Amino acid sequence: MHDIFGNDRKLEKGLEDCEDESQFDASMEVLAQKWDTLEKETHKERVPQLSNYFLQNVKEDTKTGMLPPVRREIGLGSGFFLQQCFGMQSLQV
Repeated sequence: MHDIFGNDRKLEKGLEDCEDESQFDASMEVLAQKWDTLEKETHKERVPQLSNYFLQNVKEDTKTGMLPPVRREIGLGSGFFLQQCFGMQSLQV
């Protein structure tokens, strides 16, 4: 989760905090390798699935709808607030 949304306690930004699509794509490539490695270590008997799922089903929506330029354009600012959507604690970074 922190890889995607960041960590407000540690002031770390996540994938959704990339300032443009090229930065997002470069970060996504690094994260896909990280996720595959972690999944291989945890589930040695199967092929990693998370990065492939994210790339096929989540990547484009995140890249085109959740990056800071889009959030600023629609009036959300640079932070992202899940609290407004799900009643959760703010994850603003």
